[in-house]
Amino acid sequence: SGILNATTVDFFAEFGERVTSIGHVLSMMGPWHAPIYLTRAWCIFEIYTANQYGCKVTIVMTPEEKQKFTKSIIGDQGKIDLLYEALANTRVEQAGASIKEDLEKILEIVENGVG
Repeated sequence: SGILNATTVDFFAEFGERVTSIGHVLSMMGPWHAPIYLTRAWCIFEIYTANQYGCKVTIVMTPEEKQKFTKSIIGDQGKIDLLYEALANTRVEQAGASIKEDLEKILEIVENGVG
């Protein structure tokens, strides 16, 4: 069984406490245009939790990925729309998790929180 077998409220409170005690989430965005981080339910839930509790979220990239990002967004033919498109392509409902019950609870929490 998954970590979220406890009540949703209990788990959210416990996880939120862990995130808020650190107060800062680092999100590895690579590749920048389709971050693997945003395909994992637990990672999306981490950002969601940080947002709910007002924690700082920092996007980090490898130097190579940062260079690609910079060139794409502000380079010779840079387009900010590419960034918006990458973010808009995040689909929480398509995220994966190794334990089905965890995924279901995470989707439920996010849906009930921000939709």
